[in-house]
Amino acid sequence: MMGDAYGGMRGRMRHGQGESLYDSGNVYRGGWANDKRAGVGRFEFACGDVYEGQWADGRYHGLVRVRVRVRVRVRVRV
Repeated sequence: MMGDAYGGMRGRMRHGQGESLYDSGNVYRGGWANDKRAGVGRFEFACGDVYEGQWADGRYHGLVRVRVRVRVRVRVRV
């Protein structure tokens, strides 16, 4: 991971609200519990896609809002 900022730690584990910046360019902002994503958070993928919603035990869970950048290739003959 490139950089992290957390509102709380429990021992050496992330706990509370925080942000993680990954080498891939992905960013997670939201809740942590026992070093796993939990509660409400937003994961922004480097490609521009966004997952916003609930997390449990480090995985997507419950109600979510997903925004996907549409990637379209168009071939034009002139």
